[in-house]
Amino acid sequence: MPRKSTLVELEAEAPVSNGHVTGWRPAVTTRRATVDAERWPGLAAADGSEPFWAEIRDDLSIEQVDRIPYSLDAPLSEMWAAMAPYVVAWNAVGYQPTTNTWEPIPAPAVGGPDAFKALPKYAAITLFLAQALKFHADLNLPKGRKRSGDTGAG
Repeated sequence: MPRKSTLVELEAEAPVSNGHVTGWRPAVTTRRATVDAERWPGLAAADGSEPFWAEIRDDLSIEQVDRIPYSLDAPLSEMWAAMAPYVVAWNAVGYQPTTNTWEPIPAPAVGGPDAFKALPKYAAITLFLAQALKFHADLNLPKGRKRSGDTGAG
């Protein structure tokens, strides 16, 4: 009698019980999403600071992408929980009034979804990252520019 198979999603960092997996499994890949101040004027960098960037996973399955809510009605906590494992690094800093200094905020893949709470302009950054993760938006392309070879024909 044939056995019924089930598809189990394995995260790249998930431990493998037998130490060996046969078949193809993609390598973990990332890409850098950097804020373009023309497209995101509310996220423009302060004088003397660099633009916000985040290193995000670029190897998500459709199922993983579909789990990221993208709606103005979606609670931020749900968006943060869904996106956190896929935001692996960033250059975000937060102001610490007790020391009167700006200090690095751990990326959500390290610090968990609550890392978003420490961000200034957290809502705009959440939408920026959701677009990058969910829609693979090329957020590094300046406003009004096209990729090389794009004819615009549909």
